[in-house]
Amino acid sequence: MGMAERISELVDPKNDPVGLQLEEENLPQRIRRTRKNKPAKGLGNRDLEAKRS
Repeated sequence: MGMAERISELVDPKNDPVGLQLEEENLPQRIRRTRKNKPAKGLGNRDLEAKRS
């Protein structure tokens, strides 16, 4: 193994269990999606505007 491979192994995150654990604690607990109002199926823009009025 050359010097470059040894250094790359040394700095590889998979070889840092403490760092991986700290990063895992920073992950979000829940991911929420934003809801968008979707027009009903089969209605065009003109029909949708008339329905809102």
